[in-house]
Amino acid sequence: MQIIRGLLSLIFLLTSVKLSGADLQSTATELPKSLSDKSLPYRPGIDLNSLDPSTDACIDFYQYACGGWIKNNPIPDNQARWSVTGKLMEDTNSFLKGIMEDLSAQKNLSPEQEKLSSFYSSCMDEREIEKIDNLAFLDEWRSIERLVDKRDLSQLVGELKKTSMSNNLFFGFSSIQDLDNAKDVIAVVDWGGLGLPDRDFYSNRSKNSKSILEKYEKFISNNFEMLGQDSKLSASDAKVVIDIETALAKAMLSRVDQRNPANLAHKFQVSALQKMTPSFDWVKYLDVLKLTGVKVVQVNEPRFIKALEVQWQKRSIKDLKVYLRWQLLRERMPLMSTKFAASEFEFYGKLLNGVPLPPPRWKQCVQLADTHLGDVLGKEFIKSTFSPELKSRVQLMTKEIEIALRERIVKLDWMSDATKKKALEKLEKVVLKIGFPSNWKDYSELKIDRKDFYGNVLRGNALAS
Repeated sequence: MQIIRGLLSLIFLLTSVKLSGADLQSTATELPKSLSDKSLPYRPGIDLNSLDPSTDACIDFYQYACGGWIKNNPIPDNQARWSVTGKLMEDTNSFLKGIMEDLSAQKNLSPEQEKLSSFYSSCMDEREIEKIDNLAFLDEWRSIERLVDKRDLSQLVGELKKTSMSNNLFFGFSSIQDLDNAKDVIAVVDWGGLGLPDRDFYSNRSKNSKSILEKYEKFISNNFEMLGQDSKLSASDAKVVIDIETALAKAMLSRVDQRNPANLAHKFQVSALQKMTPSFDWVKYLDVLKLTGVKVVQVNEPRFIKALEVQWQKRSIKDLKVYLRWQLLRERMPLMSTKFAASEFEFYGKLLNGVPLPPPRWKQCVQLADTHLGDVLGKEFIKSTFSPELKSRVQLMTKEIEIALRERIVKLDWMSDATKKKALEKLEKVVLKIGFPSNWKDYSELKIDRKDFYGNVLRGNALAS
C-alpha cells in the first residue's frame, strides 16, 4: 500500500499543479467500476467547490479554504473520521477493487496475477468462510493447548509470531533503523499484548473507563463461549485475561512519556535481556524466527518487560495459555465467520471508535490483498496510472531540482565552506524513490488457495515475518 499511496499522491500532485493554462474549475469524476474505464478519480486543477466564498478569508481562513469540502463530504457511516486524505484512500481502494474484479474476468493470467485474483476471491467467498467457521482457528488453539512446560513458552510464542502481524503475544517485536546509526537495522522489543488501546483504560477509575473495561471483559467471555466453552469457564478465563493485561498496563509508560525517544531507546545485549527475564528463552525465540545472529536488541520499555517476567513467573501455565488463546483469537476474529467478525466490529468499531456501520466486505479484502500481495497489486495499478515514460519524466524533473539545489548551496554567501561541504554530502546521500521500485517482491513461495482464505492470510503473514 505504501507504493500505491505514494504514487496516487504523486499523480494527484502532478495533475493538480498546472501553472499555465490550468482549468481551475474542476470536479472529481466518478470512479470506474472496472478497468474498462481507465480514468482516475481526480481531474487536473483545483476544485473551487472545496472553498466557502461566503466566509471572509481574513476572519476564518480554515472555513474559507475547507468549508465547501466539509459541506459536500459528510462523514460516511462506516468511518470514525473523514478528511481529504481519507477520501483519497477510499477512492484508491475502490480503484483497486476494480483492478481485481477486472482480473477475475480475464483468462491466461500470469502466476502472480492468478495468486492475486485467487486471494481476493477467497476473501470474498463468505459462504466458504461460514462453512469453515472456527475450525481453522481451533487448529491453532490446539497448538497452544499442547504447551505443558513453561520452558517451551518461547518456542510457542515464536511459532505463533510467524503467522501473526500484530503485537498481541505478550510483547511487540519488530525492527527499525538504529537510532545511533541509520545504516543499521535493529530488533525492537516493545510493549504489547493489550486488548484496549491505552493503559488508562485499565488504570483510570473514571466511570467511562470502568464501563469499557467491564464491557471488554464481557466481550472476551462471549467470544470464548462462541468457541464452545461453557459460560462459567468463559467468564473465569475472561477474568484471567483482564488481570494479566491490567498488570502489564500498569507498567507501561504514559503516552506523553512515550513521545520522548530518550525514554524508549534502551539497547540490551540479548544475554542481558535474558538475565532480566529468565523465564523466557530469548535465544530460542530468536532462533524460531530465524534471527539467530541477533545479539543486540532495543528494549523500548524495560519496566514493561520486567512486569512480563513477573507474570511469567507467578502465573500458572493454564493462565498463560488462556491469555495466549485470547490474544490469538482477538487477532483472528476479522478472518473468521460472520458471528466473530460482527462481534469484533461491535466492540472495536462501534464501541471504541464510534463507527455506526461496518465497511463492506470488499474493503477488507482489498486491504488484505494489498497487505499480502502488495507488489503484485502495485504492478497492476501502475499499468493504469503511471507509465515508465511518466516515471522517466518525473525522475528528470527531480534530478533538475537536485542540480539547482547543489548550485544554490555553492553560491550561498551566508554559509561557511565547512557547512556547504556537509550540506553537499547530505544531498549526495538522498535516494530518489519515485513511482515504483526497480525490483519487485517475489511471491513464488506463497501458496494461495481459492478455498482457504484463513490459510492464505496466515501463509502471507509467515512470508512477511
